[in-house]
Order: sequence, then C-alpha cells, then structure tokens
Amino acid sequence: MKDAQRDRDRFFVIMCILLALLFVFNLDPLSTLSTIQQIAKNQWGVVSIPETNVIRSLLWGLLLYYTIRYIQRNIYSERLTNYIHTIEENFQLNGDLPICREGGNYLQEYPQVLDLIHYIYTIIFPVLYLCLIIIVFINEFQNGNPPINGIIAALDFILVVFYMVFLYRQKLSAILQRIKSVFHRRAE
Repeated sequence: MKDAQRDRDRFFVIMCILLALLFVFNLDPLSTLSTIQQIAKNQWGVVSIPETNVIRSLLWGLLLYYTIRYIQRNIYSERLTNYIHTIEENFQLNGDLPICREGGNYLQEYPQVLDLIHYIYTIIFPVLYLCLIIIVFINEFQNGNPPINGIIAALDFILVVFYMVFLYRQKLSAILQRIKSVFHRRAE
C-alpha cells in the first residue's frame, strides 16, 4: 500500500510537470523549445533537438502514460482500502475480539484538513486537469499540430472522466436514483 501511495505521489508530480510543459509550449513554443535545447545541451551535451511538433507529441504521449499509471495506482489503493475495511468489518461481526487497522478513534477524530486534501486530489485536480487538457488541445488544433496529439488528448480526457466516475460511482448512483424518483413522482 505504501509503495502504491509513493508511486501515486511521484506520478502526480510528473503529470503536473508534463501538463505545465504542454501549457507553456502552447503559450510560447519558440522560447520553450529554445529553453529545452539549452537544458539538453548543458545537461546532456545534446546539440540537436527534434522540432516542436515531435516534442509536443512526445509530451502528450508521456502525459497519457503517467495518467494511466497514476489512475492505476489510485484505483489499486482505493480497492485495497475498501477490501481491508470489509475484512475488518467481518472480523468485528464474527469475532469476540475487534480487529481493525486504524481503530475507531482514528476515524472519529479524522482531521478536516485531510478531507480537504482528499477533495483536492479527487475533485479539484481532475477538474483543473480536464480544463487544461481542453485548453491545450484547442490550441493544438488551431495551430494545426499532428492529429495524434488530439487522439492522445481525447484518451487522457476520457481516462480522467472514467476515473472520476469510479471514485464517485456511489454518489452518482444516489443522485441518479433521486432524479429518477422525481421523474417517477411526476409521471404518477
């Protein structure tokens, strides 16, 4: 579990850096390319760098890869946590000795700041991520960049939407049930 969380945090940072690079590339492609060339020359002695479209496509591909890895690790952690809670409940229901990993007190006095952090990771960041993907994609499309970038951006977008649906499937189900009940009452 700790490895998954460490990986998730690392993937999150990498995704932020890649998305920022794509965003900066769209704001000022020539300066960004010049900066990348300078860094590549100073750090690794690389004299020639591919053109802007190739670098953008590479950044989109890396962003898709790290988005996939980030989502995989988060889903793994969520499923493992749910599984552990189910085992704890079974132990408590079927045994004389309550066994639980965190103790009831931990959940009763859960700091609100951790809830805020959870919402930042699961709502605010994904929504901002989707907005930035749309902005960067529109700019890419208007500048006539390779269609593969649009395909990768669409896959990224779809992945994040499905990820959010996974995270909030129970809440979405409850909302849909409420909507159905309202329409059902009106139909009667």
